Amino acid sequence: MNKLDYLPATDPKIVLKAKEIAENLGLKYVYAGNLQAEENTLCPKCKNLLVKRYHYNTEMPGIKEGKCSKCNSRVEIIF
Repeated sequence: MNKLDYLPATDPKIVLKAKEIAENLGLKYVYAGNLQAEENTLCPKCKNLLVKRYHYNTEMPGIKEGKCSKCNSRVEIIF
């Protein structure tokens, strides 16, 4: 056993609160990792799905040529 095996999981409410705080501070592409319902990244303007995450798989269905495929806003994400 390793020390990390004994660490409790972070309460999802705390992760979601941290996400909310980050968004309120003006961060645009915040996602709550390890919460299946909150792993995706949405366009801050039109809420189009930009980045789809599931466990270790990542797809970018809503980004075309560095822009949102729905509203054409520039996507400022470093991959």
